[in-house]
Amino acid sequence: EEMRPGGSHVAVDHFFSTDQFQVIHGGAGAGRSAKLELIAGMPVVQDSLRVCFKDPKFHPRSGFVVNCGFCEKCIRTIAGLMILDRLEPFNTFPARRPDDFYQKPEVLAYIKQIYLVDLIGLADRHHQPGWKQALEDALELRRQAIRDKEASEGSEDSESTRV
Repeated sequence: EEMRPGGSHVAVDHFFSTDQFQVIHGGAGAGRSAKLELIAGMPVVQDSLRVCFKDPKFHPRSGFVVNCGFCEKCIRTIAGLMILDRLEPFNTFPARRPDDFYQKPEVLAYIKQIYLVDLIGLADRHHQPGWKQALEDALELRRQAIRDKEASEGSEDSESTRV
């Protein structure tokens, strides 16, 4: 898979190593969806997967960490698990919207472009044409929003030069 920077990169992170601390990438050749495919069936992961940006919360009965179910990372993980038909065993997503909410392109458009492309590949590999179409629609919505933003910023620049 293509390697793209995302806060960390296998080609440069080793420069952060010292004689007492070594940076090692495990599974750097696999994308997020490929990793999700590998771990989705593991009970220990189903009880403990933490992907959320928000402050950790814990399930009152189990004591396990739980995710919010609403932030960008939660939405992309839930979508991936739904594509794999593996969401139900995950105890770490107790609070979430109805399942059809997560397949709406306007919701999926919150996911960063690089991860949408990755999820499109996952939907394709698992023969989920409905998910693939929703993700492609979300990707187009995201790209259109970027074009609209660039166009409005360009028109603001041209207006300011006319004065």
